[in-house]
Amino acid sequence: MRRLGRRGFLASLGAGAATLAAAPGVADAREDEGFSPATHGFGFRNWRGNEPAYPAHDHRAVAKSEVRECVEEDWKGPFSDLFGTPVARLPDALVGLLSSQIRVAAAQLSSTDGHCYGMTFSAQEFFENPSLLPADVDDAASLRTPEVPRESGETIGVHIDEYQSTQLLDVHSWLGRHRMLRPHRIDFEAELAALTAAVDAFGTAGVTLVDTATRRSHQVLVYDYEADGAKTRLRVYDPNVPARAYQRGYRRRLTVRPTRTPPLTGHPDFDSLVFNRWDRAIRADADVQTPQRTAESDGDDFSHLLERAVRFSVTSPNVSLSVVAPDGRTVGRNVAAKMDRSRTDVYAMRYRYDAPPGDYRVSVVGQRDATYELTAEAAGLDGSYLERSVTATVRPGEVREYVVTVPESPDAEATLREREAYPFSTVVRGLDVPSLAAGAAAGAAVSAYVLRRDD
Repeated sequence: MRRLGRRGFLASLGAGAATLAAAPGVADAREDEGFSPATHGFGFRNWRGNEPAYPAHDHRAVAKSEVRECVEEDWKGPFSDLFGTPVARLPDALVGLLSSQIRVAAAQLSSTDGHCYGMTFSAQEFFENPSLLPADVDDAASLRTPEVPRESGETIGVHIDEYQSTQLLDVHSWLGRHRMLRPHRIDFEAELAALTAAVDAFGTAGVTLVDTATRRSHQVLVYDYEADGAKTRLRVYDPNVPARAYQRGYRRRLTVRPTRTPPLTGHPDFDSLVFNRWDRAIRADADVQTPQRTAESDGDDFSHLLERAVRFSVTSPNVSLSVVAPDGRTVGRNVAAKMDRSRTDVYAMRYRYDAPPGDYRVSVVGQRDATYELTAEAAGLDGSYLERSVTATVRPGEVREYVVTVPESPDAEATLREREAYPFSTVVRGLDVPSLAAGAAAGAAVSAYVLRRDD
């Protein structure tokens, strides 16, 4: 039987139902009218950190010291509940590895596409409280640039940046996003139930779309849904599309079938989704409905993530990086179409939490003549396992392969050694080396080659 969508349900009960569904402090957002991308979406589209469209806006830089201070100070309270260990007792090497990974991801805008996370949170906030908009601005759709100043003195763009960084600097958001790395463990029926419940209660809910093959992600704002048997259609505001397109009739609708693989259809670039149940608490800057570490639920026991973590990075933009773990899994990272790798001294990065000990096969593929520094780090709750660097040169189409040994314990020997160098044509024959050696394709090809050769 076809179920009513959220708005149809509320309309059937009358305006009073909308007030009951609203959270405290959200009632003045006029839920009976509802969020409309044509009105409450921004008049400008999502953008890269270095995009010339908004030359006066410089993406808010996040210093390594700032991230470390955030981890050591702001994570104090919830961290112990989540991981069973106070932040103050974490080894210095582990705090350093966490801080480095978070800083690079935040500065490069790699966790979600450009400024989409900050834009969806800001659009949600301005919808719920229009008084936070700049003076003489009626709605977000009237803003045609992020450079418009607010009464506080900061611009709309700076406000968006603050939310954009929050997805990594807030421990609940950082932890919630790590579920993207293991999509096979996500209960999509529970995910969808939590998402639609949030829309019922607040009128909107942010959700992260994910490409499970590449780990690319993008944030959108769900403002309505319609359940129809085994599928649910979501109506979303996509910040990649400015409000004027919605005014002309553009719509983005996604369909979720939680028992199918993949569960998401309706978007050409993404096939899955993750709903962070704690995003509402994050935006409210309040510790409400936060996750707890429990012995009964494996899904809420997060301590295993930090038993051992690894991070690999290279400094040159002219190489591609591939890492294969001892268990045969490719070590990756979250990426986004609008990420800006030039904003840090680390260009390519790969990391994994809950990482196994053993030999990691690291390959650097030359796109052009390049000198690079490869750094390998491993740390965990017991201390530092590894911190090694090597500087080398590589020619176009050449692969330099390394073996990084991460030991069982910090006291055991850890090594980084070069195994061999060979032409990229050995990996993939009959293809154009310069074009394939550029970007993620090279890393994927080398990873597959390493696995085949080991069989």
